[in-house]
Amino acid sequence: MKATSTLDTLGPVDTEERADCTVWATAVCLGIPYTEAHRRLSAVGRKRGRGVRWSKVAPKLGFQAHPEFSCRLLRSILPELRGRFIVRKARHVFVVIDGQILDRFEVNPNCRVQMVYSCAA
Repeated sequence: MKATSTLDTLGPVDTEERADCTVWATAVCLGIPYTEAHRRLSAVGRKRGRGVRWSKVAPKLGFQAHPEFSCRLLRSILPELRGRFIVRKARHVFVVIDGQILDRFEVNPNCRVQMVYSCAA
């Protein structure tokens, strides 16, 4: 399943940044610029160039966990995901909006979902 990229709508993106899937997903899910998402995540402990444990920072940013979707295959829950969500799988997070995957990379629909978080805004 080919993911859709929305990087062109995020404003300036730090091309030197690494491990920034949480920044990208926060920006897309909340509809805010990448730089604002970067600032918000830095405020809750994300260090530049380092990944962050999404399960620890998501509640601080106002995201709500939905454990009923955990441990299921992504393809089986996509039809149920109506609205804006950040999905966590092993070592990566990405966005699902109304059942459509949005990511900079191709996401395997057979991946196992660890947790789904609804967007705060």
